[in-house]
Amino acid sequence: MYLSPGDSNELGRVYEVAAKDSVELLVATAFLTEWPIKSKLWVGCKSILILVGTDFGLTRKKALRQLLGWIPKEKKYNVLAVPPFMGGSFHPKIIAWKDKAGKYFALFGSSNLTIAAFDRNHEANILQQISTKEFQKIKSWLRNISAKSEVVSADWIKKYREASRIKGRRTSVRTANNTNNVIDLRIRVLKEHLVLVKSRRKQQESFEEIRKPLLDIIRNCAAGKIRSKTFWEEFWKLWGNHSSRFQGSGIQWFGKGTNWKQACSSMQKIIQGPNDIFDLDLIVQSEIDFLAKKKNQARGAWLTEMCCHFYPNSYPILNRPVKDWLKVKGYRAQSGASEGSKYIELSIKMRSTRDQSPKISTLAELDIVIWRIMDALKP
Repeated sequence: MYLSPGDSNELGRVYEVAAKDSVELLVATAFLTEWPIKSKLWVGCKSILILVGTDFGLTRKKALRQLLGWIPKEKKYNVLAVPPFMGGSFHPKIIAWKDKAGKYFALFGSSNLTIAAFDRNHEANILQQISTKEFQKIKSWLRNISAKSEVVSADWIKKYREASRIKGRRTSVRTANNTNNVIDLRIRVLKEHLVLVKSRRKQQESFEEIRKPLLDIIRNCAAGKIRSKTFWEEFWKLWGNHSSRFQGSGIQWFGKGTNWKQACSSMQKIIQGPNDIFDLDLIVQSEIDFLAKKKNQARGAWLTEMCCHFYPNSYPILNRPVKDWLKVKGYRAQSGASEGSKYIELSIKMRSTRDQSPKISTLAELDIVIWRIMDALKP
């Protein structure tokens, strides 16, 4: 595809086909000044990942807002900004997808997602069908980069520094502010916190005492072998006074009237999920959204504590101290995102906080430190 100024929108048509026909969709652009896709994403698209570069502040806030307006509410956490890397730039221009027929395609070339690239520039791109193996290589490469990236939200866009324009030229903003995370959720771990961290580690270790019987009753309830009432009674015997329990008594108020077959079925799918964290995030997001649709109260404190026990490195507990801490830090979840999407967005943020805190190794440990920080802020 050799494009010259004024050519028909051949490049735009490729993006439209990808949006309307993709089961899996991957997009990476060095910078974004215009989101080109007008067609809605196919409702059957299971997985999407969009990575946008932020080097020199060339990506525009308006374009990011267009993108967030386009992406479905349950997939908003899949739009990520790649921070400027020391010693190099994020410079790919790729769109790759799996279509409804199970075929894989990829477009590589010189075109960023800009009006100029689609209409005014001289650009060269290659569109071709690729093998499953090649698609998996692209996906793995982009997912590795996404692990170091930040979720693009309204708060992120507000704090992001884009380059200013002077008489048609752009001025660089590759400053200290643009080489660090835009949303700063780092915490300072004090000596007094280390005692709590040690205590939380012991709690995590003690969970192994009830892991197997807990898995058994979750499976039995999900399979309909025991009723919700029986599950609740057995669960409370195991967990109610056990040393591994993280949270307070809130769950007791809704436990007896909850549809535990629904909740356990969702938890069972998560426990049986894949090792790849990106794919597991998709399942967690989907199950929380399912339980939200069913108005099942177990999707909050109970499900997230179970996720934190079974996956302490990946999922945080959704509780009041965490919510209050995020407010103090000036962070809000995506506007218009689904509950599941908001939780995965939070998980990505908490993983970043953990990675920036060498004295903390899990999100379970991070949780107890946040509790103490919020207690210290009370009048």
